[in-house]
Amino acid sequence: MKEKPKYCPQAAEAGFTLMEVMVAVCVLAIASAVFFVAYWNNVRINTSTQHDEICLTAARSQLENIRAAGFSAVMAKYNTYNGMGFAVEGLDAASDDADGLPGRVALSTLASDLVMATIIIRYRGASGDEEYELSGYISPY
Repeated sequence: MKEKPKYCPQAAEAGFTLMEVMVAVCVLAIASAVFFVAYWNNVRINTSTQHDEICLTAARSQLENIRAAGFSAVMAKYNTYNGMGFAVEGLDAASDDADGLPGRVALSTLASDLVMATIIIRYRGASGDEEYELSGYISPY
């Protein structure tokens, strides 16, 4: 004859209740959301930092090219340099840019022997159109 199993109160309490499972799922969902937001912000900051580095490198390069040409050459070709657009590898021009080039040179004559060159880079960034400027001075001395 088979023996009838005895009732064991600990076995009845061994599993999780529905409420415990729901609380655990909610905690996991909140933790996942916090992690995702932190990760997404890190990606945006990293992209922004990369764009800043690209802009700085391109602007310095353009400014050094103008300085290397010399003051007299810049003055002789003032209208050529002023407003000149240039491409920047790794960046797309701003959405309202007419020539499709993100970089532009702006010259301002401050004195007969002093020109300020401003390198302006307008590009499409992570949060819309962004602008970067770098200025330097050119003189015959």
